[in-house]
Amino acid sequence: LLGLGVPVVVLGGEQLPDAELMELSTVPMGVATEAHAYLAQGGPDNMVQLHRFLADTVLLDGEGFDAPAVAPDWGLLDHETTATGPRVAVLYYRAHHLAGNTAFVHTLCEAIETAGGVPVPVYTASLRSVDPEMLDVLRTVDAMVVTVLAAGGSKPATASAGGDDGAWDVGELARLDVPVIQ
Repeated sequence: LLGLGVPVVVLGGEQLPDAELMELSTVPMGVATEAHAYLAQGGPDNMVQLHRFLADTVLLDGEGFDAPAVAPDWGLLDHETTATGPRVAVLYYRAHHLAGNTAFVHTLCEAIETAGGVPVPVYTASLRSVDPEMLDVLRTVDAMVVTVLAAGGSKPATASAGGDDGAWDVGELARLDVPVIQ
């Protein structure tokens, strides 16, 4: 596509923009940067607005668009339970939460309840940096089931999908001193 003269937006899949990939875009850098903001925030409404934004700025459609809606970096899934026992966090991606793709989280929570535990389902945009308030919640658990890639890190420049997995440092999560199943 890059050689065909059609507009192309090239973006990475991380929360932070990847300038090297964005430079491959055939649209102005500002357009690629704003497109990334819609994707980084995620959710169906931002995808609609991304379409409208690109239609307006690249195709000069004139439809109009809203700025990216900011989604919380983390939160708790509403999962009713009457279970008592050890508390087990289930960490999953915010993208799944925003898309309503949480059936697997509920299934994990039900399995934890069946095993005698209390599930604490937590969604997060990333574990590369952990919000202090989320850490406060995680300090209340006895174990974690982590479905998020690499369980955190302090070296995002060298640790990405397909990158150096050994460069990941679980940092804050390791200091919680609880078992982590990933």
